[in-house]
Amino acid sequence: MLGAALTLGAALCLGALAEPAKPPASPQGTELGKVKPDDTPDIVFYVAKGDSNACGLGCDEWIAADGKIDAGAPQRLRRLVAKLGKRRLPIFFHSLGGSLVGSLELGRLIRQQRLVAGVARTIPRGCDRDNFYDKACEALKRSGMELMSEFDTDVVMCNSGCVYALIGGTERLVPPWGSLGIHSLGRLGSNPKAGPLAPAALRLGNSKIDDFLREMGIDVRLRVEAAATPFNSVRMLHRDEFARFRIDTRDFGETTWRYQEKPRPRVVKSFFVRTENEQVVHRSATLIFSCGAGKGMVALGLAREVGLSELTIEPSPLTVKGWGRKFDIVMKAGQPASNGARFDVAGMLLPNDWKELLISGRDAESFEIIPKFPDKGSRWAASVMLTMGGFSAAYAKLRKACD
Repeated sequence: MLGAALTLGAALCLGALAEPAKPPASPQGTELGKVKPDDTPDIVFYVAKGDSNACGLGCDEWIAADGKIDAGAPQRLRRLVAKLGKRRLPIFFHSLGGSLVGSLELGRLIRQQRLVAGVARTIPRGCDRDNFYDKACEALKRSGMELMSEFDTDVVMCNSGCVYALIGGTERLVPPWGSLGIHSLGRLGSNPKAGPLAPAALRLGNSKIDDFLREMGIDVRLRVEAAATPFNSVRMLHRDEFARFRIDTRDFGETTWRYQEKPRPRVVKSFFVRTENEQVVHRSATLIFSCGAGKGMVALGLAREVGLSELTIEPSPLTVKGWGRKFDIVMKAGQPASNGARFDVAGMLLPNDWKELLISGRDAESFEIIPKFPDKGSRWAASVMLTMGGFSAAYAKLRKACD
């Protein structure tokens, strides 16, 4: 589970993985679950509706999939898909995993129904995002109603069996900064004192996973990597590995612009882009507009992930272009985060002509980030063109909060 937040002019802070906890029992006896406490609710599926383009360009409704994958999960999703008839909505997971058999069956059902699958947290109106599994919120999600919801890609989670369910999608969408957690098969039965799987059961489980991955067109080395990680631990896959295993092979992806009230008012957009230096790499970045120190002032922040192959390259200046205006910003190498991740960061007050354009409410067709000295040795090897979906509404909220 990764979350990202930029302190302007300072650094990007990444949330760490949740501490490993005792996995709950799977009804089939074989479990994949590095999970939170044993009372994590079984996965629920419901139709969520959001703002225009909330879940992607032209997407404002989706199937939310939240909770622990259990034996009955495929049948519950099957009933919902039948109820939807010809509506083929994308499905977005927020799950720590669970049952191996349930996860593989979910993946096959999603492929059979030709659904796009992704990773995002769905927060229905009326639910507290900081108390996500309280009884009132759970009752709302299990009411059978279509719920107005927030589509959250800032704190996302798809670990263990969730990865196999996700793989069933005809297209797999993991958001910028997102990771997928993998590990080996767990133990038999519900007894927490039970030992690891017997060799024969382990071979059978791994064989089922290999068959599934081949069926879905995924590199079986994914299962080999998972088998090398103890079941009570987790290894997070990076976007370069998504591409290598053929899970998410996109060269570019972006979120909409969205307003965030906490930890301070701001407008945020995240994206990832494939670049080619010595090797093909995928890097995530975040743009933030926030209140400046003085009344009417607007600050711009930018942070970009830095890979090991780029540590010897100095950050180069960038040109930012939008609303028919452009200006240069200077990137600096940020301090390493607690998990060792590194970032280039920048923070500055917007020029007055930009500020006036934003206040006027004029829409821009695009927002472009252009490297001043593009070459194969640059950390930004090519310009990035970002869409403006959601910006006007989000910025109106920011202005009100700043005032």
